[in-house]
Amino acid sequence: MRGDGSHGIILQKGSTVVRFHIKIKTPGGDIWHWYFKCGCEVTKVLGDAQHKLSVDQAHCLLGHPDKSCMQRIAKFLGWHLKVGVMTLCMACLVMKAQQANVNKVFTSDFKSSKAGEHFF
Repeated sequence: MRGDGSHGIILQKGSTVVRFHIKIKTPGGDIWHWYFKCGCEVTKVLGDAQHKLSVDQAHCLLGHPDKSCMQRIAKFLGWHLKVGVMTLCMACLVMKAQQANVNKVFTSDFKSSKAGEHFF
């Protein structure tokens, strides 16, 4: 990683280079941004435009968006999706998982007599 205040930030690993070259001024300082052209890498995966993808394949290729967003992006890219129902995606389920809320104050009169007997 290298860079300065006038030319941005350059990240390089082997032959792959990412340049943060767009400077955005904020009251707290400068933010360096990069422009990623949507569709150039993803459309190479598909090959010919008449090939049909399942909704699950499109969901994974496009970064796990919701169904309506995925359909709009696929239409924009010229993809033809097979008719079908989206199955549950494990990556999306893991992202949406939350820890159960536990009260900080114990309000019941019941007290456990041995370890592990009382769970919230």
